[in-house]
Amino acid sequence: MKSKLSLAAPLAALLLLLAGLVYALPDLRVVTDTHQHELKNEFNREQYRALVDAFDDVENWFTDGTQDLNVVDVTAAGTVSAEQLTSTDDATVADDLLVEGDGDVNGTLTATTLTVTGTVSAEQLTSTDDLRVENDALIFGAVDVAGNLSASDITAVGDLTVWPDMTGGNAGAKNEMIGLPRITFVELLTGTNGTTETAGYIDTTPTGEWAEVDAGGNITVTADTTIYRHTANSLKLAFTAVITAEGVDGTIAQDDLSGNESLGFWIYSTEALTAGDFVVTLDDTDGEDQGYDVPAMSAEVWTWIELDISGCDANCNTVDGVQFLATEQGAASLTAVDVYLDGMYKWDADDEEDLGLSIVQDGVINVLTIPTAAGTANTWGVAVENVDFFVNYADGADGIVWITDQSTVQALAFVAY
Repeated sequence: MKSKLSLAAPLAALLLLLAGLVYALPDLRVVTDTHQHELKNEFNREQYRALVDAFDDVENWFTDGTQDLNVVDVTAAGTVSAEQLTSTDDATVADDLLVEGDGDVNGTLTATTLTVTGTVSAEQLTSTDDLRVENDALIFGAVDVAGNLSASDITAVGDLTVWPDMTGGNAGAKNEMIGLPRITFVELLTGTNGTTETAGYIDTTPTGEWAEVDAGGNITVTADTTIYRHTANSLKLAFTAVITAEGVDGTIAQDDLSGNESLGFWIYSTEALTAGDFVVTLDDTDGEDQGYDVPAMSAEVWTWIELDISGCDANCNTVDGVQFLATEQGAASLTAVDVYLDGMYKWDADDEEDLGLSIVQDGVINVLTIPTAAGTANTWGVAVENVDFFVNYADGADGIVWITDQSTVQALAFVAY
């Protein structure tokens, strides 16, 4: 309901309007007409018209309670009840909030008790008491609930935090997440020696290892410590102009990739990319370079890319460089763009252990190892991600790829999926 009573209307008009509610709603027009002469004497013409319009709005509001309440900010000290709640900013209720339908808040939704029978969608949800949603709750920010959180399905894009009991654990009280967690152990085979075929092309020190292909000045290459994914920095490629066949070249120790199957890396772009805007080229000394299109990806989100290089064969037996280049398509669709690359590896399929599950991102919680040789101490060890192995997020079941020599141990992965 969009009220026609402007903020300029006097307080006296509002008081008179509230007083009029003691009468039956159908009589509101009668009251208005009967006292028209007195009202004109008490208020100027604009104030009188605003008051009459306000009576119309209130009459419509109370006779048709199914209208939606659409606001920028909701602030109430008592109870708010609505069929549907839509706010383009923050919604704050000091007491209870009851929504019979859907609640859609683009800002922060704060209430003592929140009861919604439809779907809750919010950027951030904060409750000092209980939260109960009979349908689904989709939260794009943080979820902070001091009481009970109840919904058919809860999806949080941000963190989901369960605070300790507010009494500090009085009489054994504690807050718990109840249900089956989606975590499990995966038994792996005896490891392999990853040092033989697994090689990192973008590591923790990319400075000086990559440079603009033709030194034309359209690309600035730096190690970035703000946007990174793999360790503590990434390789930033700042394209002030996107020109066909221009990009960067990473020099590597000459290597035979003809027997390898995959090349993978993390990529982040400030612009959405269409498949084929950029190409990764394996620069072979015999001049038979092989190029692989970078798939489509969304803007401003780290994405793991695996390229199938199994068909490279003899054309990749003396590779001494890896290039990241713009294509004619990319030059036509992009102007300036920043691209960040991190954790680039090539590897052989024999060094990859299939987890048998599609895990969540960062879902390898731990990898335990134990020696396999007879007569050795059965002492558990821990393989470290991005040091001893990295995760290949594949289509379907994901896997871990050994970087270091794990040929003398058997492993047990603890994963979330």
